[in-house]
Amino acid sequence: MVAHHNLSDSLLTMCKHIKFGECLCGIAAQTQKLVFRNCIDHDHTSVPQGIQPHGHYNSPILSSNGKTLGVLNLYVKDGHKSTELERSLLDGVSNVIAFIIEQETFLRNKANTYQLLFEKSTDPMLIMEHGQFIDCNEAAVQMMGYSSQEELLNTKGSDLSPGLQPDGRESVGKAREAIATTYSEGSNRFEWNYCRKGGQPFPVEVIMTAIMDGDREVLHFIWRDIAELKKQQVALKELAHYDNLTGLPNRVLFADHFELAVAQRKRSKKHLVVCFVDIDNFKPVNDGFGHDVGDKLLIQIANRMTASVRDEDTVSRAGGDEFTLLLGGLESYLECEQLVQRILNKLSEPYIIGEHEFNAITASIGISIYPNDGSDVDIDSLVRHADHAMYDAKESGKNRYSFFDADTARSSQEHQLFLTQVSKAITSNEFVLYYQPKINMRTGKMFGAEALIRWEHPTEGLLPPLSFLPKIEHTAAIIDIGHWVLDQALIQIEKWVKEDKSWVVSINIDAYHFTQAGFIDELKRALALHPAAPPELLEIEILETVAFDDLKRVATLIHDCQTLGVSFSLDDFGTGYSSLAYLKALPVERLKIDRSFVRDMLEDEQDLALIEGIISLSKAFKREVIAEGVESTEHGIELMKLGCENAQGYAIAKPMPAKEILSWEEKNQPNTTWLGSIFI
Repeated sequence: MVAHHNLSDSLLTMCKHIKFGECLCGIAAQTQKLVFRNCIDHDHTSVPQGIQPHGHYNSPILSSNGKTLGVLNLYVKDGHKSTELERSLLDGVSNVIAFIIEQETFLRNKANTYQLLFEKSTDPMLIMEHGQFIDCNEAAVQMMGYSSQEELLNTKGSDLSPGLQPDGRESVGKAREAIATTYSEGSNRFEWNYCRKGGQPFPVEVIMTAIMDGDREVLHFIWRDIAELKKQQVALKELAHYDNLTGLPNRVLFADHFELAVAQRKRSKKHLVVCFVDIDNFKPVNDGFGHDVGDKLLIQIANRMTASVRDEDTVSRAGGDEFTLLLGGLESYLECEQLVQRILNKLSEPYIIGEHEFNAITASIGISIYPNDGSDVDIDSLVRHADHAMYDAKESGKNRYSFFDADTARSSQEHQLFLTQVSKAITSNEFVLYYQPKINMRTGKMFGAEALIRWEHPTEGLLPPLSFLPKIEHTAAIIDIGHWVLDQALIQIEKWVKEDKSWVVSINIDAYHFTQAGFIDELKRALALHPAAPPELLEIEILETVAFDDLKRVATLIHDCQTLGVSFSLDDFGTGYSSLAYLKALPVERLKIDRSFVRDMLEDEQDLALIEGIISLSKAFKREVIAEGVESTEHGIELMKLGCENAQGYAIAKPMPAKEILSWEEKNQPNTTWLGSIFI
């Protein structure tokens, strides 16, 4: 037997020499019942010297699950008579003791568990008291680059941060403010720059919690290194504001510069000029000499325009071989004409690219003036007016400029005639959908197809979408085309379902159409008309620019459509307004990497890095990802190395009529280099 160490020496000695079960304590422990004897001589063969004859109670201390935790002994006079009241009281006291023992054990185990979590967590954790770190785990030591916990804890907290934070504030003052907020609100989450042992600053997300430990109030820190996330944010910011090829501002930054220029113009009362620039004879160069030469030509053109304008002016790439200019602070038409003519002269000079010299590259420039041609301060209207004027310059012989003429624009018979032709083509069934298969490169399985519109023109033959869709943007015709595409895609889904093919069909919906008030009702009606087409087999592809004007409204619209069962893909991701805010707010299921990045990824390290960033973001935000424009086995291999297995492109299959898809799927031989490949 073992007695509690607080008992007298004589009792400790007696218990030490008594075997378990030979005494009343052992009997009570084994039987889990209260034992009483009025004289210990009845149960002990001998009594150690110094122990006077006496009686005692032995009450078992039982846990909540019936386990014996110990025995409570109550000594009484020799010959004492037991009563029910005494037995009941002892039983109650034993239960209280059992509860206390269990609680102490629970708290001790809980403390041990939390200590293990603290020590073994892969997230750096630290404890601060009175402005000094007093404990940390190994993950914190590793992050900060120290050799031991002692070395890190012996470093002053103020020495772990640079003098200034990224916002320019002193670290000491800002730290006091963060700590005060934590004590006030209980917890605080913020970003902070710390310094590794060598002095190199790096960004960290800090989760700080105030904890009461008895009379002590300490701070618990969790650190997360966000250096890679910050790099991705910088890359996305570049995507959001600058053209990847030329480095020029894109439409977002151009619009921002316009707003600033309008505010300045209100003070100076001078003119703002918006120019739309289209490069003459660029297409033959791009088609005849390849995209690489074409891209280098665009870079030279961008550099020449930038060198030709003033510091306060903005040169922006609108897309393809089109650029926009914002010229501010002009006092007269003459000053505008002189500046634009200087740009034309510079652009018409010969271009040398490698062994090639190009002498026929010029530009056609359309000009709109604020406030003369857009007093409502609408940048889109001014650009559109300049675009109209640019076409006038082109039709007048190219290599010249033209001012916007409102009367001429309003009476544009050619454009109206074209819109009429499109409407007639819809009713005459001149449009047709081609389908380009989408596959998982690793398995070789086809899981869907993108529906791509073509125009079977009665006189011009089969026309690709770029020959007519850009001309009907922001018109009722683009909505009529969208209606037709949606209906035809659902019809095709029904046909494939009958063939036991559960392929997801994706359709492209124009931003102007998608954001119309009646789009959700239109989608409901279309799905109701085709009940045999499961909604989950329909995917809507939208450009990321669709949400530029009203991110919240577009996010709500996407969600409402998703409640009907359809899914969404963000098309041409990375070419427009890519940002973490867009990606977080828009509840799309997948991202589609633009073909322009995929095309040059094998030669262009920047394109490869952008693709890697997009794939990483898709994983971080739990989005699926697919690459378009996969034109070779090598492209597929590189994409799979980066973590993208889904793809479409000419290396897989060209767009084809719906009637050919089943045959293609049956006869298609998966790429053996891709098949079963696993890249880590």
